Amino acid sequence: LGFVLTFFQPEGSELEFATINYPGCFYLTTGMNSTGVFVELNAGIFASAEDNPKILHNAWALWHVLTQAKTTDQAVKILNTLPSRSAYIIGIADSQKSVSFEWGCHKSCALSEPNSTGFLAMTNHFVQPGWQNLPIADGGKISSVSRRCAIVRLAEKVPPHSANLDTMKRIISTTVDSGGAMWDGTLFQVVAIPEKKEMHIRCRGNNTWEQFTLSKP
Repeated sequence: LGFVLTFFQPEGSELEFATINYPGCFYLTTGMNSTGVFVELNAGIFASAEDNPKILHNAWALWHVLTQAKTTDQAVKILNTLPSRSAYIIGIADSQKSVSFEWGCHKSCALSEPNSTGFLAMTNHFVQPGWQNLPIADGGKISSVSRRCAIVRLAEKVPPHSANLDTMKRIISTTVDSGGAMWDGTLFQVVAIPEKKEMHIRCRGNNTWEQFTLSKP
């Protein structure tokens, strides 16, 4: 399994950006722009099964974010103006702030921010109080709830605000059998460093991390 890293210089926008996806896929699920705004899309399949086919798919809506947003707050403002086709969890980060944007089909969006230790974890269900996830969200160690709890437990062992690149690689590379969240369904992994406009990427079956930096020649 491989991935494609594509760089864009969109006409009419001062922001360049890069996206990561599987070969043949042009919709946006993971990317970073030239100001360091990073976005990634998690399917909210365990939050809601609702779908509105009349709405533009959320993966296409993320193009608007990377071509317009220079900060996390601007990205959130853009997403708040766009309807959601179905349930998704959007991770957004810049060099100063990160949020988890829970995007429901027929419910106002909700935000989660890092806890007191500086960590923010998301998988494929909503964590905001008052939201009723589908029953299949929790069921075994590879369930959405179990994987998120595993990430949180690993993060809690790290001294507050001391995490670095190696820390993040270790956390997301810990398998479910070893108390982590990585499993057979993990197809590729990304560690983004917005302040450096840098992404570290590894696909399934490859032990080597590839580093990419968004910078003009």
